[in-house]
Amino acid sequence: MATLYQRDDQYYLNYSINGKRVRKAVGSNKKEAEILLKELRYKLFKGDIKPTRPDFPILYFFKKYLENCHSRLSQGTYIRYSNAIKHLERFFTTHHPIQYISQINKGALQEYILFRQDNKPKPRSKTINIELTVIRAALTWAVDNDWLPTNPASRLKLLKTNDSKKGKSLTEDEVNTLLRGCETLRNGFWFRDILITFLNTGMRRGELLNLTWEDIDWDQGIIKIQSKPFWSPKSYERAIPVNQTVKDILNRLQSTSRNLFVFTKNNKKIDENVLRKKLITLSKRVGLPHITRIHDFRHTFASNLLMAGVDIPTVQSLLGHRSWNTTIIYSHQTKEHTKKAVEKLLYAR
Repeated sequence: MATLYQRDDQYYLNYSINGKRVRKAVGSNKKEAEILLKELRYKLFKGDIKPTRPDFPILYFFKKYLENCHSRLSQGTYIRYSNAIKHLERFFTTHHPIQYISQINKGALQEYILFRQDNKPKPRSKTINIELTVIRAALTWAVDNDWLPTNPASRLKLLKTNDSKKGKSLTEDEVNTLLRGCETLRNGFWFRDILITFLNTGMRRGELLNLTWEDIDWDQGIIKIQSKPFWSPKSYERAIPVNQTVKDILNRLQSTSRNLFVFTKNNKKIDENVLRKKLITLSKRVGLPHITRIHDFRHTFASNLLMAGVDIPTVQSLLGHRSWNTTIIYSHQTKEHTKKAVEKLLYAR
């Protein structure tokens, strides 16, 4: 219901739209103000007046979206989102300058793709797709909060990902060279323990770094990959049996631990980026600069199990894959192994 009130010599219209109060000065003439009040009431009755949507600065929008993400994303995912938004901010403030989120349209997003593809060094299509997924999610969040009427990225097509780096299984010589090389690093024994645990459990990086002592079931001899208030596994919760090698590492670490987390550096939680940087340093030092992915140790774990004759459903369960189609990717490393095994047959023709 619209009303009219006077303050000093000024008349004001007072009304609400979707619970939001609006006050508008209409001059000092009472008769004109009353006519405007009648017109306003008629427009409100017909639904001709729509609520005004505030327009938010682009940097404020990204800041508020990241704040929203912080509590609901894992640390690794949050870092990926933050890195993606840094590229988006740079584009929208420098290369395609805009001030407000209402100015983001599909054309600007297409220009962003071209801009990223022209960067030196050129990012992989998978990396650009992550950035497009982030802006799409951010704009959906803006729509849900009534900051935008529609999402301009809703029908934006992702790039074909034919340039992704494929995982590889490390050879026995490569593994031994890396483990020996840890002894040459400053305080490298903590990293050696981590690499050996990766090779014997197939855990993901986030799973290992967020492993706490409460996740170790000593009686059953298993590691429980389970949700915590500060972290959740990528797939489902599961149990990983540990062999004697890992048991020895865990026993030794527990005897000196003063931390909630199993794997620490100087008794402090290890940041996710530290492991890759340490691996790159180690690989260069031992003459294996092509080994840069922590995930390759998980790949090696899976490939070694398959080559040892472990069935795919069991490997799938240990890795925490929802589909066996994901696990079968690791089996390409076993082809040469099985070919050599068949050639050992000496039956005469």
